[in-house]
Amino acid sequence: MRKGSDKAALLPVLENHLKPSSDLPNESENTAYVIDGGYLLHLCSWQLHRTYGEIVSKYVSYITSRYISSDVTAVFDGYGKPSTKDHEHFRRGCSSDVRVVENSFAALPPDVLLSNASNKTQLISLLSTHLRK
Repeated sequence: MRKGSDKAALLPVLENHLKPSSDLPNESENTAYVIDGGYLLHLCSWQLHRTYGEIVSKYVSYITSRYISSDVTAVFDGYGKPSTKDHEHFRRGCSSDVRVVENSFAALPPDVLLSNASNKTQLISLLSTHLRK
């Protein structure tokens, strides 16, 4: 979408034009889910002064409670590589580099922390390790 477009306005339009399909698998069948990692990162809010280990546990808990006994894959595609969005991210301004390790405390809200590519990469790495377990 063009810069300045209201992306949130797209959802009602799609909902009005899309109809539920009877071809979708039944939840009781073997179903595999693929979750957009970028969406997942912005899905959970966290309180400041929690450890990154506690924050990552919140993400894992969300997935395990929502997708019980299902095959779930979170895809973090394109992070850490040059992107067409890099210029826009730089324009918006970035937070300083933070050391994102399990036992350190979060001093920045998620939107500020995730505006820095290095911070985002570290959080994805920590989250990926916990999701694999």
